[in-house]
Amino acid sequence: MAAGEPWDDVVAVSVADGWSGLEALSGIPGLTGAPPMQNVGAYGQEVANTITQVRALDLQALEASTFTTLTHQQCGFAYRRSIFNTTHRNRYIVTQVTFRFDRTTTPNLTYADLQRHFAGRDPAPKPIDIYHAVREIRHSKGMLIVEGEADARSAGSFFKNPVVPAATIGQIAKSLAIDPGTIPYWPAGRGEIKLAAAWLLDCAGFHKGFVMGRAGISSRHTLALVNLGGATAAELIALRDAVVTAVQDKFAVHLEQEPVMLGFPSKH
Repeated sequence: MAAGEPWDDVVAVSVADGWSGLEALSGIPGLTGAPPMQNVGAYGQEVANTITQVRALDLQALEASTFTTLTHQQCGFAYRRSIFNTTHRNRYIVTQVTFRFDRTTTPNLTYADLQRHFAGRDPAPKPIDIYHAVREIRHSKGMLIVEGEADARSAGSFFKNPVVPAATIGQIAKSLAIDPGTIPYWPAGRGEIKLAAAWLLDCAGFHKGFVMGRAGISSRHTLALVNLGGATAAELIALRDAVVTAVQDKFAVHLEQEPVMLGFPSKH
């Protein structure tokens, strides 16, 4: 698939043919060359699960106009990571992405929002049903680009869900004097877990609708930092830094932002 194709169109085509693998990634803006960059994921899916190879222009050999084909393994996919945004950042321009779909695969319904959406429904949802459900859920959270909606003025989820040692759960529970079983997390392998960044923000005092100058937190999604009108990049960075510092001080957990910023530091 050419990198310049609108991403949501690609997802729509795949579900229209009954293919499972991209349906939970609907409603994400941008072009097809972008998802491999950070291994875009949402609602229980990651784009890497269907990518077999990526064709790219190698800027280190630009004089020879060298195009290269990188296998799935060579792309170094991990949670919100690939070689394109880490070890080989700024080296490649993605021009084409090849996907592979297994017609026998059924949609993944392990994500809580999808389980609630389809609870009690029969028969089991098809990929196209997941596609529309995710768009509906995204819209309800202000995470779908809709003209005129204030909560849509964001870059999506601003912070990644932090991957930490499993023992961190006990430390957080102790600091809040709560049952460790009430803390939302997912197994991440190798003795690590993935914490819910939105939950950490809430516990650190940054709730939906929080305002700091002309920037704030979406009234419908804790992880979305929004421009309330006339906010500068510096104001957004100030809010980001306040959030990162508060979570670090309270839980000793570092939050990493997802959006890449041009002309401003992407790290706290």
